[in-house]
Amino acid sequence: MKVILLKDVDELGEQYDVINVSDGYSRNYLFPRNLAILATEAALAQNEKRLGKITEEKTKKKQAAVEQAEVIGKLTLKLLVDAGEGGKLFGAVTAQDIAEALRTQANMDMEKRKIHINAPIKMVGTHQVTIKLHTNVVGNLSLAVERKKE
Repeated sequence: MKVILLKDVDELGEQYDVINVSDGYSRNYLFPRNLAILATEAALAQNEKRLGKITEEKTKKKQAAVEQAEVIGKLTLKLLVDAGEGGKLFGAVTAQDIAEALRTQANMDMEKRKIHINAPIKMVGTHQVTIKLHTNVVGNLSLAVERKKE
């Protein structure tokens, strides 16, 4: 079934993209959540009118995301956490912790859902964290996890 996305959907597409999905997925997930509409001729014509303006906006957003990825690639965030003598953390570093560190140390507002941690961070040391800034733009952040001094 051909549909037009009304909002960005992870792993599927961006707003106003025309995509093919299975009938069940569109009826049971996309339509009830107002994420997409059926791609009729009238809807496609209206979508074409919008795409001229939106393409320019998307290009600007993607360029801003590329610039932000370059800045993030040069950053090394420092997190002080409670840890035992062997360097094992009492708990784990979460995406929320990283988002707060970005906000305070780098003055960047980042949604925690954009921050992807490959494996749970449970040890002191330097770790790599992936931040999905745009559909095809990913930034790699270096995170230095250190033990709090008592």
